Formats: sequence, C-alpha cells, structure tokens
Amino acid sequence: MPRGATLTPRGATLTPRGATLTPRGATLTPRGATLTPRGATLMPRGATLTPRGATLTPRGATLTPRGATLMPRGATLTPRGATLTPRGATLTPRGATLTPRGATLTPRGATLTPRGATLTPRGASLTPRGATLTPRGATQTPRGATLTPRGATLTPRGATLTPRGATLTPRGATLTPRGATQTPRGATQTPRGATLTPRGATLTPRGATLMPRGATLTPRGATLTPRGATLTPRGATLMPRGATFDIRTRE
Repeated sequence: MPRGATLTPRGATLTPRGATLTPRGATLTPRGATLTPRGATLMPRGATLTPRGATLTPRGATLTPRGATLMPRGATLTPRGATLTPRGATLTPRGATLTPRGATLTPRGATLTPRGATLTPRGASLTPRGATLTPRGATQTPRGATLTPRGATLTPRGATLTPRGATLTPRGATLTPRGATQTPRGATQTPRGATLTPRGATLTPRGATLMPRGATLTPRGATLTPRGATLTPRGATLMPRGATFDIRTRE
C-alpha cells in the first residue's frame, strides 16, 4: 500500500495524490477518469480509451489510433475526409463516390467506368477514344460525324452517307455509289457528264439533247429523227437518201 494511503471501510484505497483504488482493481483519478484492470480508460464525458489506443465515444463511434472514425452504422471516416460505406463504396471529400466495382460517381451525376467511359446524367456515354453514344443509339465521333442506329453517317458539313453508299448533300443532291448525282429537281448527272432530265431527255456533255422518242437536238438547233432525217433550224428537212425539202421553196 502506498505511503500515506487511506483504506476505506469498503476496501478502497485513497492515495495521497487523490486517486482511488477500488477492490476490483480499478483506479479513479482526481480528474474523474477511471482506469480499468484491463487497461481501458473511462473518461468523465463518457468516452472510453482502449489499451490499443482507440477511443469509443458515447454515441457509439470509434476513433482509431490512425485517425479513422468507425460510425455506429458501419461507415468509416478516414483522416483525409473520405467516407467508406458498409457496402464498400467510398465518398470523397469533393463529393465523388467510388463504387466497389471501380466506377466513380461525380457530384454532377456523371459515372466514370473502370474502362474509362463516362456516363452522363442524360444517358449519353463518352468512350475513352472520344466518341459519344447518345441515348437514342447514335454515335458521335471525335471528328464531328454522327452514326445513326440505322447505319447512316452524318458528316460535320451536313452531308448524309446512307448504308447503301449514297451521299445526301446539304443542298438536297444525292451522290450514288456509281458516281451519278441526282439533283433536288429530279435530274441525274452521270459520271461521264451527261444529264438525265425528269422527263426522260438526256443532255450530253457536248450540248446535244437526246429526246425520249429517239430524236436528237444538236447544239446548233438541228433535229435528228430516229429514221435518219435531219430538221435544220431554218425549216429544211434532209432525208436519209439525200433529198431536201425546204418549206420556203417547197422543193
């Protein structure tokens, strides 16, 4: 027994410094703390200091020696401000959420997948290569083109490439895979420079016009009939056998 100590009738020991030793081995300090035989410390405000350095608060939280906080519902607060949920997710101080599968939920509602893709709150997906997948199934490439679900491609300049290889220009023309061009008014320009009109006529590169019934209008105004006759601009008719009929002279 310490020198100057006092034994109470119930078996407690009062030390000269004001501590109280209970019969069960506990120590009551002058400041109101209690030291248990197993090494724990009960603080006056209800907290408990374990022998390993942890602190149990009256509300059920546990403060670890490394600065982490274990909440009663299973969450863990790290010293850097992150929160570990019971399901394995991590809440960062900036508001992001790291899921157990490696995805990251940003404060603005976007989701970063482990493979580098980004899911926006509106349902679009940004791939690691810079493409954007829209909720309706279209794909926007980094160069500005758009691939539609039906296989068409919209270029940045407004043209449309169809799955069959045709190209629709912003002005309404259609470029076919064989090189022809269909204008908005219904005409067709062939790769060799001829133009097919909606009424069936053909305009050649040299200026002649092939009519649907077989006649040919030359650039100088003459008309070649299917039977070989030639109608001149002045009204004369040249027959295949060499005869000439002139309306003015009636020969």
